Amino acid sequence: MQRLKQPYCFELVYDALAVAGVFSTSKRLVTGDQLLVDLYATGRVMNAASNRSQLPEYAQRQKPPVIIPVPPL
Repeated sequence: MQRLKQPYCFELVYDALAVAGVFSTSKRLVTGDQLLVDLYATGRVMNAASNRSQLPEYAQRQKPPVIIPVPPL
């Protein structure tokens, strides 16, 4: 669970990417999904779901991930 004034793993990653120049600023209380969306937005990470033809050949040969359905509550 995220709490204010307590470092969270994705905040540390965001800090490191900001220092490396990937992002102009860092963020707090960020989720992994938000971090990935921001990386897609910078163009530093290719969104494989949107354009599979631009992936390297070895990545195109990989099996797709296994989808595990979530049981109903």
